[in-house]
Amino acid sequence: MIMTGGEVNGSFVLSGHDQSGALQRWSTTSAGQRDSIVVRAEISNDDDKTWLPMGVSYLRRHQE
Repeated sequence: MIMTGGEVNGSFVLSGHDQSGALQRWSTTSAGQRDSIVVRAEISNDDDKTWLPMGVSYLRRHQE
Protein backbone atom coordinates (compact mmCIF):
# COMPACT_ATOMS: atom_id res chain seq x y z
CA MET A 1 0.00 0.00 0.00
CA ILE A 2 1.32 3.44 -0.90
CA MET A 3 0.45 6.14 1.61
CA THR A 4 0.89 9.90 1.40
CA GLY A 5 0.36 12.58 3.96
CA GLY A 6 1.67 15.29 6.21
CA GLU A 7 0.65 17.51 9.09
CA VAL A 8 -3.07 18.04 9.76
CA ASN A 9 -4.06 20.14 12.79
CA GLY A 10 -0.89 19.24 14.71
CA SER A 11 -1.03 15.51 13.90
CA PHE A 12 0.92 13.57 11.31
CA VAL A 13 -1.58 11.79 9.02
CA LEU A 14 -0.93 9.18 6.30
CA SER A 15 -3.63 7.82 3.99
CA GLY A 16 -3.89 5.44 1.07
CA HIS A 17 -6.02 2.73 -0.51
CA ASP A 18 -5.45 -0.87 0.54
CA GLN A 19 -5.63 -3.94 -1.73
CA SER A 20 -9.43 -4.10 -1.45
CA GLY A 21 -9.79 -0.43 -2.45
CA ALA A 22 -10.77 0.78 1.03
CA LEU A 23 -9.22 4.01 2.25
CA GLN A 24 -6.97 3.68 5.30
CA ARG A 25 -5.81 6.53 7.52
CA TRP A 26 -3.06 6.38 10.13
CA SER A 27 -2.60 9.35 12.44
CA THR A 28 -0.18 10.15 15.24
CA THR A 29 -0.75 12.49 18.14
CA SER A 30 1.21 13.43 21.22
CA ALA A 31 0.24 11.43 24.28
CA GLY A 32 0.78 14.44 26.49
CA GLN A 33 4.44 13.64 27.05
CA ARG A 34 7.51 14.43 24.99
CA ASP A 35 8.62 10.80 24.75
CA SER A 36 5.36 9.14 23.66
CA ILE A 37 2.80 9.16 20.84
CA VAL A 38 -0.53 7.53 20.02
CA VAL A 39 -1.01 5.96 16.57
CA ARG A 40 -4.56 5.38 15.35
CA ALA A 41 -5.48 3.29 12.30
CA GLU A 42 -8.88 3.78 10.70
CA ILE A 43 -10.64 2.50 7.57
CA SER A 44 -13.30 4.01 5.32
CA ASN A 45 -15.32 1.95 2.85
CA ASP A 46 -17.32 4.96 1.62
CA ASP A 47 -14.60 7.31 0.30
CA ASP A 48 -13.88 9.32 3.47
CA LYS A 49 -17.50 9.82 4.63
CA THR A 50 -17.28 7.58 7.70
CA TRP A 51 -14.32 6.02 9.49
CA LEU A 52 -14.15 2.81 11.53
CA PRO A 53 -11.33 2.18 14.01
CA MET A 54 -8.88 -0.62 13.17
CA GLY A 55 -6.50 -0.23 16.08
CA VAL A 56 -4.65 2.04 18.47
CA SER A 57 -0.98 1.81 19.49
CA TYR A 58 0.59 3.64 22.41
CA LEU A 59 4.29 4.13 21.78
CA ARG A 60 6.89 5.36 24.21
CA ARG A 61 10.58 5.96 23.64
CA HIS A 62 12.78 3.46 25.42
CA GLN A 63 15.85 4.84 27.10
CA GLU A 64 18.63 2.72 28.52
